[in-house]
Amino acid sequence: MYLPGAGFEVSRTYRYHGSDKAECKLLATKEWKPGDQIKLCTGVIAELNSEEERALKNRDFSVMYSSKKKCMCLFLGPARFVNHDCESNTKVCNIIC
Repeated sequence: MYLPGAGFEVSRTYRYHGSDKAECKLLATKEWKPGDQIKLCTGVIAELNSEEERALKNRDFSVMYSSKKKCMCLFLGPARFVNHDCESNTKVCNIIC
């Protein structure tokens, strides 16, 4: 993600919780076309036990169900910021668990 040609960077946003709390977003640094893949935008998932899931479920958008692992997981890394918008314009694919 730190390569000049990566095509994105992690940036701050104050959009989701008012102007007092900074969060992160992905910001395009080049023009992307439909069908392009952001290959350098990666992430990993960590399995959650039921207690961790309850603690994070309603306050972290990165909690997701892994159909491959058949459990709830926490999505980590810059890819976790993809599609955190009510009007998302990307899809996450090729997740390797």
